[in-house]
Amino acid sequence: MVQWDQSDSLDSRYSSNIIEHLENKKDGSACLFIFFDHSQKNIQTPYNVTANLLKQLVQQRSGLSEQVRRMYSDFRHLNTPPSTPELLKNINQEIKRFARVRLVVDGLDECPAHVSNNSRAAFLNMIRSLTPDTSLLFTARASNYEEHNLGDVIELRYAPTDQDLHRYLRVQLQNHCAFNEILARADHDQLVEATASHAKGMILLARLHVNSIAAQHTQADLQLALTTLPGDTKHTYEKAMQRISTGDKPLAELVLMWITFAMCPLTMEELRSALAVNENVTSIETAADYMYSEKRLLDVCEGLVVADLRIKPINVRLIHPTARAFFEVYFDNEQAHKSLAMTCLRYLQFEDLRTKICDRTGMLARLRDLPLLRYAALNWGHHAHRTQDKEVVDMSVALLNNKASLVSVAQVMDLSSDDSVSGLYIAAHFGLRSAADQLLLKDPKAVEEEMHGETPLHAASREGHITILGTLLSGRLDPDERSDDGRTPVSLAAENGHFEAVRFFIGSYGVDPNSKSRTPFYKGRTPLSWASGNGHYAVVEYLLAQDNTQVDTSISDGPFMGRTALMMAARDGHEKVVELLLGKGQATAGIVDGDGMTALALAAQQGHGKMVELLLDADHAAAHKRDIVYNRRPVDWASSSNHEAAVRLLLMYPSLDSKDDEERTMMSWESQYGNLDLVQRLLKLGADLNSRDEEEWTPLTYASKFGHTQIVELLLQSNAHVDAQSVDRRSGLSFASEMNHHDTVRSLLTGGAKPDEPDKFGRTPLSYAAGSGSIAIVETLLRYGVDVNLKPTADNVGKCQWAQRSN
Repeated sequence: MVQWDQSDSLDSRYSSNIIEHLENKKDGSACLFIFFDHSQKNIQTPYNVTANLLKQLVQQRSGLSEQVRRMYSDFRHLNTPPSTPELLKNINQEIKRFARVRLVVDGLDECPAHVSNNSRAAFLNMIRSLTPDTSLLFTARASNYEEHNLGDVIELRYAPTDQDLHRYLRVQLQNHCAFNEILARADHDQLVEATASHAKGMILLARLHVNSIAAQHTQADLQLALTTLPGDTKHTYEKAMQRISTGDKPLAELVLMWITFAMCPLTMEELRSALAVNENVTSIETAADYMYSEKRLLDVCEGLVVADLRIKPINVRLIHPTARAFFEVYFDNEQAHKSLAMTCLRYLQFEDLRTKICDRTGMLARLRDLPLLRYAALNWGHHAHRTQDKEVVDMSVALLNNKASLVSVAQVMDLSSDDSVSGLYIAAHFGLRSAADQLLLKDPKAVEEEMHGETPLHAASREGHITILGTLLSGRLDPDERSDDGRTPVSLAAENGHFEAVRFFIGSYGVDPNSKSRTPFYKGRTPLSWASGNGHYAVVEYLLAQDNTQVDTSISDGPFMGRTALMMAARDGHEKVVELLLGKGQATAGIVDGDGMTALALAAQQGHGKMVELLLDADHAAAHKRDIVYNRRPVDWASSSNHEAAVRLLLMYPSLDSKDDEERTMMSWESQYGNLDLVQRLLKLGADLNSRDEEEWTPLTYASKFGHTQIVELLLQSNAHVDAQSVDRRSGLSFASEMNHHDTVRSLLTGGAKPDEPDKFGRTPLSYAAGSGSIAIVETLLRYGVDVNLKPTADNVGKCQWAQRSN
């Protein structure tokens, strides 16, 4: 595994080039990639990332594997998405279909790592669960890889040398010369030296300084610019804004404001459409007259906005994350959100949207024709929520009272499958209290309106809009009102970590903290369970402070049947919540779910080392409990998922040679994963080094197949059976020869392996080595005197790929 520290990366161009290179390899491999972006943290959840990796794997094969088909069929029948462990299980199965899998993770530092949303820890736990022969490349700005516990890492810290910086500056200056005659005639050696001295080794500053120099059109101005180059990004951004002409500044500020305050990354078409909207624009046709060209929008911002025009759709962004921090201070935040809200509201009331209701097919056509429609429908309310401006409130009410526009919004939000919509529900979803007050004044019964089986109270609770909850409940709505799928407002608030809303319902309205969901597949789940499973510490602490909160209530139906709040927190690695539940909550650690899994087993399965330690302290006996589906103990789960830290802890309570549902022992799993120190420890504890699984594979077989030469040598020194055969009569030497593990082959031959031993098809190690094109192994086997004329048995020749090649 390689980590590349991009101390001053401008974008993902390096990772993109790497991926393009890896994808072009014709070696039967698969290349997976993840580009983390902090602005998409609500979308790039650990679960979504895991699901996307499986999708990428599936798309790189011509047909679906049987296990993926089975997973789809099973969970479609259950009407619930597969769990993260289920996805990981299928990912590891799919990986086996490739000769090699390479995973590139760009911008790990963009994945949140703070207490309230530690997605990075959950993501890294997922990575640790991948099969050990997966190659990993991480890129990050100043990330300490040792904290990630990812095993052996080759760290390459990238920082431009003086030579790199000078070369970069020369190319950039040359690019500008075509548009600047003074720059073309200037002494480029002098310009490069002066610019490099101010850049302080940062490519970002170098790039901004070149833009500053290129903006000068007299010799005097050029020399003055060279002597006043700033030495930090803040002053460099200030200088860039000063260079923008008075006439261009309004447009430049609009572009920069939209990119800075947009709720998600924008495409060029979305940006162009947004800037074309004003009080005179009432349709997409009139908006076309106000459209700016892509080049104009990029040029006007003095290099502060970048886009790759070769990749469609074109995404626009600021030149560097530090630019966003600068412009968040540069602009008045409330005014910025007002401007974006007004643009979205005007767009959503274009003539066609305001006067015509279309079906879902028509809506898809609208999304193609109206580039800003998706963004405006999904985000107008978020911008409106951040400003108290009366004009925005009035326009919001006008939209919410217009049925055609409201249906369009609901269709994009996927809240309505027909024309039955509730303006109050939408207002509650976005937390627009002033607009909600006006809607309720007009129609007090609007609090009872439902969308998708939920009232406005459910919408506000899910989003945690505390200021609007009292307004909605003043209409005498039941604070414990259930949605059509059996969810209460307090459970929705707890699930999403809205502490103030949970306290509002329980403290002000006396809602039962033990109210159970009646949701299919989550029946019996309490607010404590929802909050614990999502790691919402403050909510869990508040619920435990209530005298009547029941800590060990279990889910009574669905894929998580039997699981308590402690189990849900343990499974997803919420360490602080588990400490709280075991301490203040006095949760019972030894309870088993419907599959016979304890909280310890769930934590071990996911590799949460610290969690395993906490749960072992709470209940030592759980270390020996087996589940009823796979007959595995916690240590078996940790070992089979290659969670080394968890295995170390659980080995303090060993039953060394117990077998799981595949008849595999810990020694078998650790030999496969190449964990040398754990194999050594198991041998010292007296584990059986010749144990066989259901396919008759021994630990030596696994170590040989996966090329773990040191483990092979250790097992041979400990008297492992060097020629142990599988049910197909294949030996470790046979597998090592096929997989091109030359060092392993030499160790096995030195250890006495029979070089000519045929398998059930009559194929020898030489046959497999030749079939795989492993010239070095063929030469090594020949030195051991193998018979080059030995052929597969006649009755199996049709099954033998090697024999077909020979013919």
